[in-house]
Amino acid sequence: MDLEYYDELYDFRTDIEVLAIRRLCEKADISALSGLAGFWHMPDSERPADFREVAARDEAFHRTIVSLAGNREMLRTYNELAEHIRVIRRLDFINPHRIAAAFEEHGKILDLLMARQADKAEFLVRAHIGASRAEIKHITLHRLALAAARLAG
Repeated sequence: MDLEYYDELYDFRTDIEVLAIRRLCEKADISALSGLAGFWHMPDSERPADFREVAARDEAFHRTIVSLAGNREMLRTYNELAEHIRVIRRLDFINPHRIAAAFEEHGKILDLLMARQADKAEFLVRAHIGASRAEIKHITLHRLALAAARLAG
């Protein structure tokens, strides 16, 4: 597994999302964000526990932000990139604490976007993607170490 390749994809993903945030905060109508808010602001007791559902909603959240920026080529590129990282990206949601963090972080990002606070939203999305990236790297390295130990033993 080429971890450097995935690091480069995550760098590119971050750059696209930051640009999308900037463009989105400059748009006149951002009412489409309210549809996302309904899911990501739901009470703890109503949140889905199934990691597959949360992973799909997470991907839709980020894709929607890029889509609302209004650049079709940026969205096309983002969709292609998402295809390349989907499998490893879903690893981020196998731990319940990461599901809870996704709800909290997405809710805060949405609040900042709706308030058109691009700088703060950019900072938070960088931290959010960075935390996800670190978790995925940790899980991946751990699983590779286990596999290597099994092969050696």
